[in-house]
Amino acid sequence: MKLLNTISKLSLLTRAKDWRFSFVPFVMGCVYLWLVWFDVHFSMDSVVLVGLSLLTTFGFAAFGYFINEYFDREVDKKAGKINKMELLKPAYRLILFLVILAVVFLPWLGLPADRFSYILIALEVSLFILYSLPLLRFKERPWVAGIVDASYAYVVPLWLSFHTYALYSGKLGIPLFLPFFLSAVFLVGYRNIAIHQVDDLFKDMRAGVRTLPHVLGPVYTNHLMRWMMVGELLLFLLAFLFLGFTIPSFWLWVPFFPLLVIYRLLRMEGNLFSSYFCIEAVRHAPDVMYLILLPLFSLLLLSISDPYWTLLLLLHLLVLVPNNLLVWAYVNVVKLTAFGVRYTMGYVVNHTIYYLFRMFGVDLVKEQKSAFGYVKHKWFR
Repeated sequence: MKLLNTISKLSLLTRAKDWRFSFVPFVMGCVYLWLVWFDVHFSMDSVVLVGLSLLTTFGFAAFGYFINEYFDREVDKKAGKINKMELLKPAYRLILFLVILAVVFLPWLGLPADRFSYILIALEVSLFILYSLPLLRFKERPWVAGIVDASYAYVVPLWLSFHTYALYSGKLGIPLFLPFFLSAVFLVGYRNIAIHQVDDLFKDMRAGVRTLPHVLGPVYTNHLMRWMMVGELLLFLLAFLFLGFTIPSFWLWVPFFPLLVIYRLLRMEGNLFSSYFCIEAVRHAPDVMYLILLPLFSLLLLSISDPYWTLLLLLHLLVLVPNNLLVWAYVNVVKLTAFGVRYTMGYVVNHTIYYLFRMFGVDLVKEQKSAFGYVKHKWFR
């Protein structure tokens, strides 16, 4: 019981709820994709590799939030926010910080790394510090904040993870899909920090902080977020298309990805061109793909190649997917599949009937009648 209470307090202090079901699933979903791309087979070495990847990802996420909370104490006080670091005595802050550093760096004693790996790790840590450090405070520089946040939260970790698995497999080089994938991921990160800034707009104003939505105003913030979403979707489609040349299964995502987003927009009763786009739920429309479905799809491909990878699938479901979101995703995928089947079957059946009648000289479109209506009109008038 004491252990559970300690874990709960650590989770609160490191704001684990903010990254456990967002940042970490996305990064680990890409790790699973690298396993598929590099054709990594299930073995004790590969299991340890994935475990160390998960551990250091937890560490980086906790490190970023710790640094942010620590340097935000005064700003949060002005804004009326609760700062978790204020709940800890200085000695306990130091202990927590050392534990986080251990979780970040110790896994790299076992993970494949070279000079470029250490450059990316140093860049990641530097961006965390520069983002919040009082002297520079990149987070308070409207345009720069989004670039730095998207880089340390998405682009650098994914590049580092890709390079790590490239070293493990011995297949170095930059594949054609990767620049499109990283560019799409950057837009995802920028959109998410813009959403966060919109949500905190009035608190930031109380603290005297001018973020991008404050500078742009609602109209241009809508435009920016809308076109970032369109851009990320197009870039991801290109990435999946190029992935498909090596892994044909990913060609399934080329039609599935936009179809799912359109379905989400319809379900949310959202509109990309709404004047309130930046505050409506529709701004999150593609997120379920990155946080749940893409990781699960990659894990499914791994499990098909080797059933032992199913153990990783179960671990991911237990640790990185909230139960309510998993149920939601399952229900909506079933509904989407049923919608697609029903639409396709309806299209096929209707056109078959239409051309069947055309063979007998009847054009149902010109008659403006259904097949049943036409037969009823001819035979029962």
